[in-house]
Amino acid sequence: MTVPTLLAPKTKIPDLCDAVLAARAGDTKTARHLIDRILEAKPAHEQALLWKAVLCRSEESPEAYLEQVLELNPSNGKAFETLSLLRVGKDCWNEGPAKVVANCPVCYRATNGEVRCCSCGSLVTLVSWNDFLHNEDVDETRVQAGIDRWLQGMQRSVSAGTAYLLALGYLNLKRSGEACYYLQKARAMGIQEPGMSELIEFFQSKPLILVVEENSLVRRFLNTVLTKSGYRVVTGVENAEGLKLFAQFQPALVLCGDAAFCKILREAGSKTPMVLMGEGFGVSVKAKLAGAAASLRKHCEPEAVAATVRRLIAA
Repeated sequence: MTVPTLLAPKTKIPDLCDAVLAARAGDTKTARHLIDRILEAKPAHEQALLWKAVLCRSEESPEAYLEQVLELNPSNGKAFETLSLLRVGKDCWNEGPAKVVANCPVCYRATNGEVRCCSCGSLVTLVSWNDFLHNEDVDETRVQAGIDRWLQGMQRSVSAGTAYLLALGYLNLKRSGEACYYLQKARAMGIQEPGMSELIEFFQSKPLILVVEENSLVRRFLNTVLTKSGYRVVTGVENAEGLKLFAQFQPALVLCGDAAFCKILREAGSKTPMVLMGEGFGVSVKAKLAGAAASLRKHCEPEAVAATVRRLIAA
């Protein structure tokens, strides 16, 4: 009887647990070998790519592997946090009077030593507030997407790197209130960069205004007008978010588009001056009934907004 020839079994893919155990035991050579075999068989193995970034040799780029992880799973908090820290660490800065991140934290493109990213227009280092204000080329949609990612990262694990990235993001959106908050947070957690303390002191010298408005165009209009008028601005969309921001920032004045928000603050005992933004001739009556100190049309002239805010803060 002839015994049939058996086909040689396929090479077994290593178990990731074996690679992790080897790495934790200090046997990086074995760990790398096992990880490489896993990735040869499964190039899109998310956890193996994470460990590859941790174990990669000096001539390899951990950022490349972390970027692959984020392409596979944009919500991977560990990859995001690690990449954030790498990009604000000392090794990621060039020598010179203006330190520049090697890759844009918003779109991941190489900056080639430039202060402004040629892809998304973001300023990738701390420069003067005036430079941020006059940077009209920034892609605000992409920056906001970056901020949303970083906020998710902060919810998972608070880190100095992510706080710094959030500060840069808000600076590029010209939202000085949030930018100052995250600059302070990053500094308190150990990041010290040229210009940081000066920016914080500059912002802290400005009265803080809270804007709560669901219309994005009105929010942007108010932020632009108030920022250029010399105020620090924090913006929220809904009343619930506005209440959280009010408790967190303790603003000098509130501009809002909903009389109910004014009523909630007044009933809570707040004496902070408020301005109700609305449409129609009845807005002034609504403002008085809600306890607001003044009212404005949502589509009024910029000077009317600035003059009303100046008057109420000086009172």
